[in-house]
Amino acid sequence: MVHMKPVVRALSLTLLAALAAPATATTIVSLVPSGGANPRWSDIADNPYGPAFQTTFSYASASVLLSYEEEATTFVGALIADGLKPNFAYQIKFRAGHDSPGMEPLGYMGRWWFGGSPLNVSDAYYEDHKDDPNVSSYMLFDYFVTDPLGHAIVPLALDSTYHVLWRHHITGVPGVALPGPNDGPSIDTLVDPEIGFAYDADYAEQLVGVFGEYEHTADNVRPLPGTLVMPQGYYSLELVLTEESFHSSDGWWAEAMVSPSGEPIAFTVSGQAVIPEPASLALALFGLAGLAIRRKRGR
Repeated sequence: MVHMKPVVRALSLTLLAALAAPATATTIVSLVPSGGANPRWSDIADNPYGPAFQTTFSYASASVLLSYEEEATTFVGALIADGLKPNFAYQIKFRAGHDSPGMEPLGYMGRWWFGGSPLNVSDAYYEDHKDDPNVSSYMLFDYFVTDPLGHAIVPLALDSTYHVLWRHHITGVPGVALPGPNDGPSIDTLVDPEIGFAYDADYAEQLVGVFGEYEHTADNVRPLPGTLVMPQGYYSLELVLTEESFHSSDGWWAEAMVSPSGEPIAFTVSGQAVIPEPASLALALFGLAGLAIRRKRGR
């Protein structure tokens, strides 16, 4: 197999610069490794990666570029990734520290996080402890599955908030075997590992569906997927790629890549509360980059 990283990176930078919306400024950020503990070493079908891949793989060798508009009616952008784990699911999150602009609006859209205990709490608990410097917030707002070489192109237009990701029939939790009417769209991926690159065995072909569970932590009421409207205002947030471990014993939601320290994802939500359609950006990226992307199938 030919590793495409230099080509993908060159195309990515050219495309993201060329596709900047003329009406608003566009920022391009290169994510950096976060060194998260307890990584997962199996793909979405539970096929283990070979020992050589596990020994040599590093997020330091990956390239993940984020392009986003500095002002829009929601967070709008695109993510182009190369060198991630193959046939693998990743969460896309925003995170904000206690003193960060947008921390409170983000928490009311997603989840609150306390440095001590308890960890995930209700809005009422936050309101009683909002002066605690250990409180922060985060929101899982999108997700994707890489192709057999660890590539992905993901158009982004924030309209959803999720709790976690699951696989069809392989959740281990009663009642969550398939996406329900309130859950996010399913990414259906045909996983057909071959010996070489990441695997040392020719595993059986499997069709695996990955979907996002709607956010309902600690009785907090959150908009259902596809209906979230971001409050207008200025946001200064950290973007995080998190490995999805599916509540298995292999991995524990390890952080993979983050936006660089001191380089926040800063944007303003203004104008009418509608969700922009990133289809034109997505089509341009797909056609020019020539890379595969798993297209989300509607519920």
